[in-house]
Amino acid sequence: MKFNVESYLIEEAQTEESEELYEENKASVEVLQKAGLDTLLDKILHPVVENVIPFNKLTESEARVYDICYPHITSPAKFSSAIPLQVASLIALCTTKKYFSSISINCDMDVSNIMLSSYIVIGKDKNSKEHLIARWSATPLVPYTVLVEEAPLLVKKKIESKIRASLKEKERDLEELDTLVEKYLKGDYISYWLR
Repeated sequence: MKFNVESYLIEEAQTEESEELYEENKASVEVLQKAGLDTLLDKILHPVVENVIPFNKLTESEARVYDICYPHITSPAKFSSAIPLQVASLIALCTTKKYFSSISINCDMDVSNIMLSSYIVIGKDKNSKEHLIARWSATPLVPYTVLVEEAPLLVKKKIESKIRASLKEKERDLEELDTLVEKYLKGDYISYWLR
């Protein structure tokens, strides 16, 4: 099966070669060597970048859009459908390097239909900030700009659905009003606060 995959791995920044740094800062290097500060010199000539997550943080609005458009969430360990090799490699990289405190796979619809679904992989750092790792689908990926346009419609549908469900429950309770009164007077629990 062929998947369309988008990786959000930021290529690691290239550092200048030690020789170039040495030549550009020859006078400073000699001063450090004479002062016996070889350890400091080594750190300057061979910088080590630690704790840098090579995936951009999502803004709050981006995180909400993805949360709305990809509401079904599972962990990679519990994900039962096929994962493209490129995505699995990114998950393995993130796990090995311990970039994130948690990683999730989010799906736009029921996970059981892999042919129609699209997926995103989100990593949460130690500060609970979300990072987009990858997206994939068996169909062409929907551009982010389209997701931004769809998000308000999806939110509206969800709110409307919850209101309608609540109204149906209230209508049913109105139809069974006499039964609710009898339950209350017997001391049974009813879901209405009467005080």
